[in-house]
Amino acid sequence: MASSTVEDTCKKNYREFGFYGVSVFAALDLPVDELCRAEDALSRYSRIRVASCAAVRRNGFPILPTHRRPHFDVVLSDLQGDTIDRLTSCFGDDQLNPARA
Repeated sequence: MASSTVEDTCKKNYREFGFYGVSVFAALDLPVDELCRAEDALSRYSRIRVASCAAVRRNGFPILPTHRRPHFDVVLSDLQGDTIDRLTSCFGDDQLNPARA
């Protein structure tokens, strides 16, 4: 997840919903691979990155339920470089989306 991608996503979210946020899906009831296959919004991506909710929260980012379960938004207080870097550090390396394998 490039910093410019996070910033662009947050700006779009701010225009639409009034807060800086990044859209995420939580593997609450399914393993990640099954979630990727079950959610059309996820299956369109060729690559994904995974983070734990604990890591995201530990780095100071609230997670809001948005739209329908299992969709959430990770909320950023600002778009400063260190804030974006802190968020991206929560995620592992990108990997092939299991829905595309």
